[in-house]
Amino acid sequence: MYYVNKVETKKYYSITTDVKIKKRKGPPKIDVKVPIEIELLSVPSMIDYAGDLKRQKILKNWIANEIEKKMVPLIEKTKKEYKSEPFYWSLYVRPLFNSTKEYEEWDWANKNYPFSDIDVNVQVEIIGFGKQMKESEMEKVRD
Repeated sequence: MYYVNKVETKKYYSITTDVKIKKRKGPPKIDVKVPIEIELLSVPSMIDYAGDLKRQKILKNWIANEIEKKMVPLIEKTKKEYKSEPFYWSLYVRPLFNSTKEYEEWDWANKNYPFSDIDVNVQVEIIGFGKQMKESEMEKVRD
């Protein structure tokens, strides 16, 4: 279970990530769309997200931004510190070349990935709202 800003979630379900790479003069442009489905188990803050679409949108955006804030530094760390690309994005680059030799000369790992321009877009979908607590009506509660 994960706790995200006073919202308890069960799991992150990741659907197929969409990766688009544009080979161009200079570093390549990489657009990554990461769709994630989240099931909220409870909302201890007592905010009614289930019945308020405006609040759902705010929550989705907040969760997406928090995940992106974690992903971007990780990607930068792989480029600068590890000097390696662990996401298999090279599989999306290879078809852009006519031959293996051309791909190898382009040198994805050393000359292009470390300098690539990467844009990550997390798309959150909330698939369930678990238990929703309601505030007690103090007039009806007796000691």
